[in-house]
Amino acid sequence: MPSGLLGGVLRNIKRLPIKKGAKIKFKEGESVVAKGPDGRGTYILTQNPSKGQNWKEGKPSGDWTEVATDMSKAPQKVAKPEGSFRISQIADINSDNPVAWGHNSFSSFPKAYKELQKRGTDLEHIKLSDTPVIPPAYIQGGRNLVDETGLFNLNKGGYPNVPQTRGDVFRPLTQNKETDEILKIFNSPKQQKHLEEWFEAGAKQGGLEWYNTNHLKKFAIEQFGDDLGPKLYERFLRYNAALSPNTAVIPNIRQASYWNTLDELNVPFVDQIATRTLAPIPPTYGRMGLQSVKGLLASAKEGTKGPVMVGGKNIKVAGVPQYAHHLQTMFPIGASKVNSFWDNLLGNLSSATLDAGAMRAVAGKYGGVGKQADKLRTSASKEIYAAVEDEFAKFAEKMGVAPAQAQASIWGGASKYTGVGKAPVGLPEGATWMEMLMSRVNKTAMETGKSPKHVLTEMLKGNQVLRSMVAPLLTTGAVGGLLSENEKL
Repeated sequence: MPSGLLGGVLRNIKRLPIKKGAKIKFKEGESVVAKGPDGRGTYILTQNPSKGQNWKEGKPSGDWTEVATDMSKAPQKVAKPEGSFRISQIADINSDNPVAWGHNSFSSFPKAYKELQKRGTDLEHIKLSDTPVIPPAYIQGGRNLVDETGLFNLNKGGYPNVPQTRGDVFRPLTQNKETDEILKIFNSPKQQKHLEEWFEAGAKQGGLEWYNTNHLKKFAIEQFGDDLGPKLYERFLRYNAALSPNTAVIPNIRQASYWNTLDELNVPFVDQIATRTLAPIPPTYGRMGLQSVKGLLASAKEGTKGPVMVGGKNIKVAGVPQYAHHLQTMFPIGASKVNSFWDNLLGNLSSATLDAGAMRAVAGKYGGVGKQADKLRTSASKEIYAAVEDEFAKFAEKMGVAPAQAQASIWGGASKYTGVGKAPVGLPEGATWMEMLMSRVNKTAMETGKSPKHVLTEMLKGNQVLRSMVAPLLTTGAVGGLLSENEKL
């Protein structure tokens, strides 16, 4: 029976077929689904999240209300508010990228249920078990997470309340040979056993909470308000995602804090990278081959899922065929791993970050096509990403957690085998992203004589590089006065 972590509690989910004309008892948090009679889409009956309100950009379409395109501006109170229950229609609830078509609201459940029976077929009642599942040993025996600064209790509070929907991901028209070989290994009894063992070991280390950045989000809102706070929080996370390829977590966090300051200072670093006029970057804050991450940095700077133009070209569609140009992603469409990492850091756990560590655990430490067969596996390419992630999601469901939680747990539990995800010096095995961030904040506070709260606040504002102080902007357009550092991670 499928189950999942909802609000920190592991609960069973039941899908109960509904006989034609049968009455049901409907509870908060439940839903009723039905297939469209013409085979197009799925209807979902739920309590209405916009009860008494309406979407600001919603427009009438027949007797339906189209879903708003800009949810940041919704909802807005209107003269004729929506009812307590809603029937939503989406392209296909079981598809990889469900698209909302619209919704209709009703004043009571009986009215909504009666309408659903008219519109759809094969009704199912989606229920949560009243009795929480007894958590497995790997959840019960997890270690306590530690914030070195003492600012946060990382053991309290769940993930950010964000939609758990897989975003757009590139899918090739045909599955290649490499994908077939990887999935054959992944689904073998031997590999599944290894993955289960690594998952349980990593979950005990704290893997289920690895991507939980809710404390940072709440801190940003407390310091900067409901409008600016989330923007600064997301900006910092965008640079973490953009600079994540081929970078360990702590160097990644430090580098993100540096580029975050360049963003705040409006340094035109994307153009400067393109023209090779970017001022020298302090040691350990740069990276080999800035040209290779130019598109990622440009995407982080713009912060939109729409087109990002660099040199007159939309860098979002670079390297992907025409049929995929419509996909909406924060980073280039071909950067599947970076897009997943971004979603995961925000708290959307529906995708899996298939980096080198994940791929080595999934299909063996070595492998690839042709001359790559005897080399260490790297992150999943766009050609194999979606298919491998689909199978990984099934594994996560079997373990009763979200895909990102399964990936993070395996990442830590398999680190001795994969060589990726080993704990930095001074931190416990399986240290979470927040633990690593706060260890860096603490180190910076001690070296600068500032309080951890001050360091974290200024870092989010773009006025503080972790473990180094930001000096005034130089005439060259670079940030000066940064202390270099040499450390083993």
